[in-house]
Amino acid sequence: MSSRWFVICAATLAAACGSNQTSKSLVILHTNDEHSHLVGEGPESVDFPAPTTAGTGSIKGGLARRAVLFANERAAAKSAGADVLAVSAGDNAMGTVAQLGFIAGAPDYQSLALLGYNVTTFGNHEFDYGPASLAASISAAKAAGSIGLPAIVSSNIQFSGTGGDAALAALFDETGTDPSLPIHRTWVVTTAGGIKVGFVGIMGINAAQVAPLKAPVKFTTDSSGADNDVAGALGALYDQLQPLVNHLRAVEKVDLVVALSHSGVNPAAAAQGEDQQIAENVGGIDVIVSGHTHTNYPATLVTNPKTGRQVLIQQAGRYGDHYGRIAMTVKLGAAANDLTPVTFDMAHSTTVPIDDTTVGDTTTAAFVSGVYGAIENAKVAALGNISYLQYTASITAGEILTADPAHVGKLAFAPIATSGYTIHQGASQKETALLRVAADAMLLASDSATGPTDLSVEAAGVLRGDIVPNAAHKISFADLFQSVPLGASPSGLPGYPLTRFGIFLAEIKAAFEVTAGIAYLNDNYADDFLVPSGFCFKYDTSRPMFNASGSALDPTNGRVTEIRQMKDHSKLDACSTEGTLLFSTDPAVLHVSPTGYLANPLGLYSATSNLYVATFASLAGVHLKDPTTGAALATPIDAIEYATLAPGVVVEIKEWEALGGYLRALDELGGGTLPPIYDDTQSAGSASTRAICSGPLCK
Repeated sequence: MSSRWFVICAATLAAACGSNQTSKSLVILHTNDEHSHLVGEGPESVDFPAPTTAGTGSIKGGLARRAVLFANERAAAKSAGADVLAVSAGDNAMGTVAQLGFIAGAPDYQSLALLGYNVTTFGNHEFDYGPASLAASISAAKAAGSIGLPAIVSSNIQFSGTGGDAALAALFDETGTDPSLPIHRTWVVTTAGGIKVGFVGIMGINAAQVAPLKAPVKFTTDSSGADNDVAGALGALYDQLQPLVNHLRAVEKVDLVVALSHSGVNPAAAAQGEDQQIAENVGGIDVIVSGHTHTNYPATLVTNPKTGRQVLIQQAGRYGDHYGRIAMTVKLGAAANDLTPVTFDMAHSTTVPIDDTTVGDTTTAAFVSGVYGAIENAKVAALGNISYLQYTASITAGEILTADPAHVGKLAFAPIATSGYTIHQGASQKETALLRVAADAMLLASDSATGPTDLSVEAAGVLRGDIVPNAAHKISFADLFQSVPLGASPSGLPGYPLTRFGIFLAEIKAAFEVTAGIAYLNDNYADDFLVPSGFCFKYDTSRPMFNASGSALDPTNGRVTEIRQMKDHSKLDACSTEGTLLFSTDPAVLHVSPTGYLANPLGLYSATSNLYVATFASLAGVHLKDPTTGAALATPIDAIEYATLAPGVVVEIKEWEALGGYLRALDELGGGTLPPIYDDTQSAGSASTRAICSGPLCK
C-alpha cells in the first residue's frame, strides 16, 4: 500500500508537521466483529495453509494479511511523525473452527495482541460460552507469555455478585487504573508522542439483548431491569456513560475520548443507529469505533448538540475483510470550551479492504497454523481422549476422522459434500438459500433422531456466512462450520444443539408474525427473520403489524395471510402449492371460518429449532411444551434433542452436524453432488420459498 498520503505536511496535518508543539497527529487503526476469522474467506479451505503468492482478490480477510497492512500503516505514520493506536469494537470471537480453542488457548485475544492492538471491548458473542468460560479465555491469554492480550474496556457491564460471574468479576478493574487486571471500566493510553487517549467500551442495547448466555452478567437495562427495550435502555446508557467520560476529561485530563462501541450503525436510517444516538447524547466523546452491525460504514461526522463538538463514527465491515483508518490532529491540553480540540482528516479516514492480493506475514501465518494444530490435537478425556474437533467433524462427515500432526488442517478442512454452487446467506430481511437448507436440515435430523416432526424454524441471526465450495467443488467441515458456528449448550460443548418441543398452531402464526413484522422494524431486528421447513406462509407488509394486545383469533390482526403445512417431507419444495391449508385471510375461507383457521388453533404440533431460537420463543408469544402431552417445559434446555451414537451413547445433535448430515445425504441423492434446489442463481433454487412476501417492504 502506498504511504504517500501520510507524507504531506499540509492541510489538516499542517499543525502536526509544523512547529506548533501543542498538537500531534494520530492514526487509529481498527477492526470489529472479527469472529475468529484468522483464515481468509472464500472459502477458508483455499486459504489454509497460507498462500505464499498473491491471488486475484477473491479471498477476503486473513490475519496474516492484516498484519502486513498494519505494519505498512505504522511505517507510514512513523515517517510522518504520527502516533498509531490499534483497537477493536468487539465480537473478536465465535465464527470459525478457530473458536474451539477459545477457553484453553484464547486464539482471538492472542491474535489481537500479536498485531499490536492496544484496546478491545466485549461484543455479545464473547459471552457465547458463558461468563466463566470468558474469564477462562481471558486468563489463558493473560498467561500466554510474550503474546498476551490487549486491554479490555467494558464501561456498562454489571456483575451479579453471585458465583455465576465471580470469575469474570475477579478480572475487573473498576477504577480504570490497575494494569494488573485485564478488564477495565475505563482505560487511558498515552501514545509515544504524549497524546492521552481515554477509552470507554460499550455493549449496545440490542447486542446485550441477543446475548442470552451472558447471564448472570447484565449490561445497561431500562428502569424495569429489562434489556429488550432499546429506547428505554438507551437513556440509562447515556446516564452511565456521561460521568465516565466526564471523569476521563476532568480527572484523567485526556486529550481524546474514544468509544469502542458494540452497538451499531444503521446506514438506511442513520438517526436510528445506536452509535449515532450515543454520539448525539453523550458529551465529550470524539470518536466512536463501531461494531455489531457488520457494516462497512465510512467516516461520518455527527454534531453533539450539547457540546457543539463533532464526533466521528466509523465501522469496518466484518470478519476482518476490512480495517479502518481514522486520521486526525489532536490539540494537547485543549481547553474544555474548545469546540475544535480534534481536527479530522476526512480524506484519509476510510475503510480499507483486505484480500489475497496482499501476501500475508509468515510469522502470523505460523501462529494461525499453530492455533489449528492445537485445536485438532487437544485431547478431551470425556470424549475418549480425542479432540472435540475430531469428535464433531467425524459425526458431521459420517466417518471416523483422525488428526495428523504432520498435516495440520486435516480435520478442520475434511471434505463433507460436493457442490457446484455456493449456498448463499444473502441479504437481510429476505429468505435465502442458507436459511432454507438449515431449516430443512434440522427438520429431517429431528425426523431421523426422534420421529416425525411437523415444523422447523431457522433465524437469520444464527447464520454467519455463505457455504462456499473450493475449486474442486468440495465443501469442507470448516466452511460448513463457519455458516452455523454459534453458541454452546449446558453440557459445555460448543455449538447450539437442536431442540424439539410442542407448539400450538396459533403460536406458529405468532412466530411467523415475527418475520412479517418485527424483522422489518430496522436493521437491528433483521436477525429475527424466521424461515420454516415443513410449513410455509404468506404475508403482506402493507397490513398493520400483529398487535399482541389484540385477539390472536382476529384474522385482521397481523400481516400473515396464509399458512400451509407440507406433511410429506420428501416434497418440501412444493409447500406453497401442495401444502395443506391451515389458515387464510381469503374471503372465501373467512366465510367458512371467521377466524381464518381451518384447523384447531390450539392443536399441538411438534417443532424443532436450535437452542438459540428456542430461548427467544417467549418473545414471540410461544410457550414451549412437551410435543406429546402438551405439558409446559420448564426451560428451553428441557427441549434439547439427542441422538443415539452407539448402544448406550446418547449425544446432543449440534446444528452443524445436522446440516452436514443433510448435505451428505443430498450429495448421495444427487449422484455425488448437491442437486440445484438451493442454488439461488438458478430457477430451481427459488422453488422452495417458504416465507412468501408481498407489499412495499419486500426485498
